[in-house]
Amino acid sequence: MSNHVGLEGARGLQTLLISPSSKVSKLVLSGTNLKDEGAVAIGQALTDSREIKILDLNRNSITDVGAKGLAEGIRGAASLNIVILATNKISDEGAGELARAVHHHNNIIVVDLENNAGTTRQAKDLVAAAVAHRGDANTDAGVPPADRQTAGTIPHHLHQEL
Repeated sequence: MSNHVGLEGARGLQTLLISPSSKVSKLVLSGTNLKDEGAVAIGQALTDSREIKILDLNRNSITDVGAKGLAEGIRGAASLNIVILATNKISDEGAGELARAVHHHNNIIVVDLENNAGTTRQAKDLVAAAVAHRGDANTDAGVPPADRQTAGTIPHHLHQEL
């Protein structure tokens, strides 16, 4: 049995997510072979989605190209709180795109970039600084400042929500 969503499946999900009647708040596509094209399609859907709070694209061979497409979508995804991009192929360039996307995003509380071989600690710290820069602006998300993290492990009590 295959668990591959790929580009065609991502485009189908894109249609679902932008539907005015969509109530999808958690999108977990870990290990589904989305790759860059699928990540870009999901990124396009994020711009119009009003419900997505958690996006888990762990283990999908996403590179900087996909990270850039996701970053564009993240900019417009007002409800998004958690982005998991661990164990992909995102380098410092893609991490920089993500940092710029979350810099002014008031609801993002976690961006997980662990186990991306091309991402240095400095780039992960840049993403962390982009999230932390907002100070207490994230209190509307119901997460205390001590629980806001990026580029690291997800706090245990938040991970249970996934």
